[in-house]
Amino acid sequence: MINFSNIKHVHFIGIGGIGNSAIAEILMNLGIEITGSDIKESSITENLKNKGAKIFIGHNKNNISNPDLVVYSSAISEDNEERLETKKLGIMEVNRAEILGALMSTYDTSIAISGTHGKTTTTSMITSIFNNLNLDPTSLIGGNLESIHGNVLIGNSNIFITEACEYKENFLNLKPTYGIILNIEEDHLDYYDNLEHIINAFIKFSKNIKPDGALIVNNDDYNTKRIHQYIETKIITVGIIQDSDYQAKNITFNNLGYPTFEIYNNSELLAKCTLNVPGMHNIYNALAAIALSNFFEEDLNSITNELSSFKGVHRRFENMGKYNNAIIIDDYAHHPTEIKATLSTAKKMDKKRIVGVFQPHTFSRTKELLSEFATSFSDADEIIITDIYAAREDNIYNISSNDLVNEINKEKKNVKYISTLDECEKYLKDTISDGDLVIMLGAGSIRTLSENLIK
Repeated sequence: MINFSNIKHVHFIGIGGIGNSAIAEILMNLGIEITGSDIKESSITENLKNKGAKIFIGHNKNNISNPDLVVYSSAISEDNEERLETKKLGIMEVNRAEILGALMSTYDTSIAISGTHGKTTTTSMITSIFNNLNLDPTSLIGGNLESIHGNVLIGNSNIFITEACEYKENFLNLKPTYGIILNIEEDHLDYYDNLEHIINAFIKFSKNIKPDGALIVNNDDYNTKRIHQYIETKIITVGIIQDSDYQAKNITFNNLGYPTFEIYNNSELLAKCTLNVPGMHNIYNALAAIALSNFFEEDLNSITNELSSFKGVHRRFENMGKYNNAIIIDDYAHHPTEIKATLSTAKKMDKKRIVGVFQPHTFSRTKELLSEFATSFSDADEIIITDIYAAREDNIYNISSNDLVNEINKEKKNVKYISTLDECEKYLKDTISDGDLVIMLGAGSIRTLSENLIK
């Protein structure tokens, strides 16, 4: 177990990552000296530098200047020269999930939001509600939330909120008071063997919830319902289709795709809610946030009123602006279900046509979910597929974007392969016009395409 009272200096390998940077900022607030390295400068590294961290650009063994602890992210391999130097010097090292679990254990009340999709938005919703209700939480978010000016909120209460990522079973390092499972699907198949392996990881996560706590689950999600029998703590259900403790009914959407709905428990009307973020998927996220918040605030109307001011997170159906009077949307969707949800949301909006530009994320995901990706673009009028963003991988999977284009062609003909983002930019400038809704999809570098267009 990490004893933070004995630690004066922590070094982060990959400090520019959304997770590591948030933890580094919390530790700085505790008076711990922070150093860190990353392969490139970014707004995140600049922010940490301005707050007092010493940042190295590039990984180098000389960056290890006798810290008490070294933290690395999942993207950092064992043969990274800073990790090798750490081992050589006998310095204690932990991964990001381990230090996150240790930080969580120092708070009386902790909340962990898990699921294949929706973690960042739901964590942001809860953070916004708690912040507006003056509950003063500390919160770690996997994206940038405008209302807190970043990805971390440092509070003074004993409440700790974080996303719980299932990649490499990292969320098993967390032992929260309250947990949320939004959904369970196949993903991260570079680590997991199959869906059953993933479900078993979520079962283990559910068993980590403290006995006096509760687990909030999506009652409409088939794979999540499969683990109910294994849950040992109190279960709270949310849903739209199935009868649930918090069930959304009488759902309507305005011309921006923003929903209004009523919340019921059986036949009892509990509250009414209007969201300022679009899509059916955000109703599920909102229900989970409302159910969780109800443990801390009895008045549901107060919760829904605060939630109505939530305007989303960067890269989650983010309206970037316009090019040639076409609306440019930037979205993190990189899984077939997320793409379907994003394009379904766009379908509800006023527009002439939907143009989807997808940068596949990792070779393994593209290979393992190829047929699912092929059917996920049905709501787009035109589809553009760019080269695969490798992230942490080498292409040992014998897969290319052309394979995806060929699969999509079997379902929907209006698809084309354009290799680079620069070529995409030229093509879009020549073809999009007034009334088009252009959606950039992917977890890689595709945001630069959105930014370049609106310039």
